[in-house]
Amino acid sequence: RLALACEGRHRAALRDAARALEVLNLEEDAAMLCTLRSELWRTEVRGTAAEVDMAVHAAGDREELRASDRFGVIGKALLRGIALGLGMSEDWFAETICREPTELFRLFHYPPPDLSNLKEGEHPGWGVGEHTDYGLLTILAQDDCGGLQVKLPGNNWIDVIPEPSVYVCNIGDMLDKLTEGRYRSTPHRVLNASGRQRVSFPFFVDPSWDAEVTALPLEGSRPADDVERRWDGKSVHTWSGLYGDYLVNKVSKIFP
Repeated sequence: RLALACEGRHRAALRDAARALEVLNLEEDAAMLCTLRSELWRTEVRGTAAEVDMAVHAAGDREELRASDRFGVIGKALLRGIALGLGMSEDWFAETICREPTELFRLFHYPPPDLSNLKEGEHPGWGVGEHTDYGLLTILAQDDCGGLQVKLPGNNWIDVIPEPSVYVCNIGDMLDKLTEGRYRSTPHRVLNASGRQRVSFPFFVDPSWDAEVTALPLEGSRPADDVERRWDGKSVHTWSGLYGDYLVNKVSKIFP
């Protein structure tokens, strides 16, 4: 899609951005993430759920910088490709709203739900309910437990089946706003039905904290606002201000 959107003069630069992804050693990345996950299993044998969470954070302290560097390379390459696809220079993001990007690497632990007291027909509860991410892109590595679901435009949900050495990329609210809905932020949720401890490794690529994200002057008619189908009932296109304020406002509602 990006290649088709680019004019001929951009194709060489787009190939360079794609090449940055090709040279990544995905097997090495998978091994690094397995190192983080292995900390869980060593602790889980003898520990409580709280101790398992502590193990995740301990592993993150040791490997976080290395993982952030690897995910950061992917994020920058993707942004260059997206910029070219939108008809901008490949460094547009780095020179404007991402001069000092807000980047965050997280380790999320999803214990299996307790089904012992579940009544017939009762839902076990979501590991995390429907939401969209707030920034530009989220690059996600997940283990083999599954459970991630994304919502299609027709309001149907599909499972995102885990594949070895494959990253999932979610579009965030700020890319939705920037493109006036040409790139839609991805509604998603998680239900860990594997019966095992699920771990995911998201890397959030967001605008600078003090960046003001406004719509690009793109050609053609913008899609209709999708506020009626958004999880929070709020339009990203009517919001204005600094990205840091948007992020704090959203996070404070989920984690008061």
